[in-house]
Amino acid sequence: MIIDTTEVQAINSFSRLESLKEVYGIIWVLIPIFTPVLGITIGVLVIVWLEREISAAIQQRIGPEYAGP
Repeated sequence: MIIDTTEVQAINSFSRLESLKEVYGIIWVLIPIFTPVLGITIGVLVIVWLEREISAAIQQRIGPEYAGP
């Protein structure tokens, strides 16, 4: 049985298509996992930053760059 090059190319392109489908499937599984993790991480960063800003505004201390040694 002789296989010409067009059949080999068709088989290879189908194989590439299947592997791309697997990669896209893995990506679509990971996106819903990483989206909340990223959102929670950014939320925690904002909350910590706001807490530090509010604490600094309440204290109103003079820092060493203004007071000197």
